[in-house]
Amino acid sequence: MFSGDFEIYVKRALISEVRILRFETGLWSVFTSGRTPSYKSSFIELQRGGLRCWSTLDAAYSFIRNSGFNGPVNVADSTRS
Repeated sequence: MFSGDFEIYVKRALISEVRILRFETGLWSVFTSGRTPSYKSSFIELQRGGLRCWSTLDAAYSFIRNSGFNGPVNVADSTRS
């Protein structure tokens, strides 16, 4: 889903879970699940394709909160064992 869609789905209470994932590249991405029109989990995407990523955990978390999501946010770091 695109960033704008995420904000709309948050306002409509269609997002039930938000996770921030860190990849081996060191970048953070936002992953959501809920009752979105696609009825599946999805990453936030760029308008031109590919994943939208943030360089820091704080930046990804701020995006979620600024979009209006007030529920719990899970964080997973795949670079740690």
